[in-house]
Amino acid sequence: MGGWAEYAAVPTHSIAALPDGPTTAQAAALPLAGITALRLLRTTGAVTGRRLRLTGASGGVGDYLTELSAAAGAEVTAVTGTAERGARLRELGAAGIVHAVDEADGPFDVVLERCPAATGTPFTAPCGRCSQAPR
Repeated sequence: MGGWAEYAAVPTHSIAALPDGPTTAQAAALPLAGITALRLLRTTGAVTGRRLRLTGASGGVGDYLTELSAAAGAEVTAVTGTAERGARLRELGAAGIVHAVDEADGPFDVVLERCPAATGTPFTAPCGRCSQAPR
């Protein structure tokens, strides 16, 4: 099937209704951030009952990581640059909001943050060890 196909046959469990609000283009981007966050959490391992620090939490992947981790029972401390973004992360389940890493009250069981030294690796693994991004 081509990318411009008007019709496609897919299993019903592989589709979702488009909610009111987002455009088709906006909705098409949702799975990318969500799947990235889900795969990162699966790579990290169980977070239930663990303290998690998430640096750069207010982007698309960070929003999903915050919500999924909190829903799984983690205590999430989100590091973000503004009070407005912090309020949004609190709504998604973050227990703590700080504006700089050195403000975070550790220790943490899991630390997820940008890892610019590793080409193609968007986040570090638990407690700061850089690892390859999930594929």
